Amino acid sequence: MARAIPGLVVAHDRTAGLLSAAWWAGDLVDRTPHHEGVKSWHALIDWLRELDVAGERVTQLHLWSHGNARGPLIAGEHPTDDQLRQIAIVAPSLELVWFRSCDVGKRPSNVARMVGLLDCAVACHCVVVAAGERDLRGWLAKLLPWRLRLAPWHQGRIVALRPGEVPAWDPNDPEIRGCPTTAMFVPAHAFTHSRAV
Repeated sequence: MARAIPGLVVAHDRTAGLLSAAWWAGDLVDRTPHHEGVKSWHALIDWLRELDVAGERVTQLHLWSHGNARGPLIAGEHPTDDQLRQIAIVAPSLELVWFRSCDVGKRPSNVARMVGLLDCAVACHCVVVAAGERDLRGWLAKLLPWRLRLAPWHQGRIVALRPGEVPAWDPNDPEIRGCPTTAMFVPAHAFTHSRAV
């Protein structure tokens, strides 16, 4: 059982069918004290507001959901700018949002926009988060049946951006490393793909 990380809350999109069940089951492994399935961006904001009212100091939010180059999705909807601002308001101690979603980092300017609206660091992935043979890099990938090679044991190409930085990554760069699906901290190498303003 993983040790609780102070200030960490985890949410997942409850509308994604079998993936929702997998994201929920992940909580059985990481045992995050605050893990919630949400059906909308409004529900996520309401939950964060409830935590704030209860005196919980939320410093990190991990959101498991589908995504694309336009951003993360809950129930097939991208967040509006106002919804991102509301997240920053209802979780005033927020230091990091990790969108554990496919392709959110493919448009660096959009990640920079989200950092500005959330007023905190944002981590995200530039590819489909499930690993293929290339991401597993090694003999293990060759031993696995091809369908299992695509299992989400590894999240590919993670990048992160802090307030006051600009993105300096090419989302198609195969040298951008990923991280294990079970990681609870954004790896330091994710922050090496940006530069100070």
